[in-house]
Amino acid sequence: MLLLRRQFRLRDAGLLDAGLLDAVGERQLSAETHWLFSFAAAFAATAFLYRLIGSVAL
Repeated sequence: MLLLRRQFRLRDAGLLDAGLLDAVGERQLSAETHWLFSFAAAFAATAFLYRLIGSVAL
């Protein structure tokens, strides 16, 4: 998350390389953001299911 926040700050400040400011760079930053939030959601859902199944098994 810290690396992603750093990339957002650099982009907003206009300090990224010119090659990264094009549509490909924007799509890459968007893909990284979506991947990060998808991973967090999947982790939370898995933890919830493990807790639910564990409590049912007891």
